[in-house]
Amino acid sequence: MTRDEYLGQLSKYLKKLPKADYDDAMEYFTEYFSETDDDEAKKLMEELGTPKEAACDIISNVLDKRIDEKKQADEKKQDDSGKRSVLGILWVAILAICAIPVATPLLISGLVVMFCILLCIVLVLLCVFLVGVCSVIAGLAVIARAVVTIKLSISAALMLLGLGIAAIGAGIIVSVIGVLFSRFLIDITIKFAQKASKRGKK
Repeated sequence: MTRDEYLGQLSKYLKKLPKADYDDAMEYFTEYFSETDDDEAKKLMEELGTPKEAACDIISNVLDKRIDEKKQADEKKQDDSGKRSVLGILWVAILAICAIPVATPLLISGLVVMFCILLCIVLVLLCVFLVGVCSVIAGLAVIARAVVTIKLSISAALMLLGLGIAAIGAGIIVSVIGVLFSRFLIDITIKFAQKASKRGKK
């Protein structure tokens, strides 16, 4: 395999990385190979392994780098990217899991199971958020009813007002729990991807 063929295959395996990471990796390896003659290029390809193995190492390194950057940003409390940063890390984590060199049927079955688990989790989270939103809407409707009822009975209006506030509070609590739970699941997925990609290297 020539260096151009090697770089072409490496580019194909890295294509799904975020553009900045893809450009950095390809620029680094293109420059690295350009400084070698044919014999040195063959030795370099042997050290790196197949393009798929090299891509797996690169994706794993990108994941580690992204996680370190996120930790540093969290420590400084200067994370401007917010959700985009977490979603970027999650995307690289999924790529790292997919890049692990395993048999194709095992990879396909693992991806199907992972997709089904993620789908169930997303549906549960969606239900939690819907319960929260419905509780807030119901609470607002009860408070509106309390305002109308105040002319008929102050005690009934106060009771309805209390129920409305309680429903809004419950909705907010459920929504906050949903957000915290989704962040917890994202962290678990990222840690699993890190461990799996490190095992795949061995």
